[in-house]
Amino acid sequence: MDYEKKYKDALAKGREILNNDCSSESTKECCREIFPELKESEDERIRKELLEVIRHCYEDGGYTLCTDDYKKYSAYLEKQKEQKPAE
Repeated sequence: MDYEKKYKDALAKGREILNNDCSSESTKECCREIFPELKESEDERIRKELLEVIRHCYEDGGYTLCTDDYKKYSAYLEKQKEQKPAE
């Protein structure tokens, strides 16, 4: 049996569950317990929250960002997602 392939397949399914908006929080938490490597880092959580705040300011009014600022800030935060932290 190819256990490495089976593990990678199961890990991919765990990622699908976490990315699925229809999955319950308890199901997502179960996936994080089974696969600790799927837990979101503090940096990633903060990055996502900042993106949401920027979207809110741009789309919903209140403090309104101009389009250039919105694009600049959101592009920067998306770029942070692609960078791997230094070990």
